[in-house]
Amino acid sequence: MLADDHETVRHGLRSLLATVPGIEIVHDAANGDAAIEAARVIAPDVLILDLSMPTDGLTVMRRLREGRWYPKIVVLTRFRELGYVRETMAAGASGYVLKHSPFEALRAAILAVAGGGQYLDPALWLSSALQQTPDSSDVDKPPSERGMAVLRRSVLGQTNKEIATSLEIAVKTVEVHKAKAMKRLGLESRAQVIRYAVLHGWFDEA
Repeated sequence: MLADDHETVRHGLRSLLATVPGIEIVHDAANGDAAIEAARVIAPDVLILDLSMPTDGLTVMRRLREGRWYPKIVVLTRFRELGYVRETMAAGASGYVLKHSPFEALRAAILAVAGGGQYLDPALWLSSALQQTPDSSDVDKPPSERGMAVLRRSVLGQTNKEIATSLEIAVKTVEVHKAKAMKRLGLESRAQVIRYAVLHGWFDEA
């Protein structure tokens, strides 16, 4: 089953996957709500899921996990930041493929997860390797609770001084927490942090 809000992407994937023996597309959905409803009824073996669409991919995974049945999920996305990879795999995805990668990566991911395995796009391994530097030994650690609190407040518009006053810490400490949280989430710019915040509903909960 496919779930992506771009019609051309869904049609393109249908055409490509039709050439792979043993794979049958049983349904495609244009948004997260439709994907949840259809998946619960059709019960596909594998769900190919976009992250960025109305009712985002992470929400789809969480809501499906509330039920008694849960499909194997391959995330197909343009987001290559390591923070997204960690979050989606922790949420229950078995595969993670980048949209700009060759079709072979998606085919391999589907076959791997259908057989009970996991799959990460080779491009992500390369990206991860390139990011490793002598001073990045804590990249694979999850961000601290305080670090996430600082990052969230920053995204929602508070200045470093306001955050420091609210949390009763020094402004310099705020900067350190923010930098460490971004590093551990694999986010390298404010634009990436904003995308992460949107994907995780920070603005909706504000």
